Amino acid sequence: MLDERGVRGRSKVTANVATSLLVMFASAISMAKLDKLEKVRRIVALAS
Repeated sequence: MLDERGVRGRSKVTANVATSLLVMFASAISMAKLDKLEKVRRIVALAS
């Protein structure tokens, strides 16, 4: 999976994973604050 995305090296992988987790956590917190708990696990739902 990582080879397909062109990510090389442990530091780049760590940065990519950390950024992804931050976005997921931020979207879950935003949905919880908006009282949309049924959509907490849907990142795409945040855009709509």
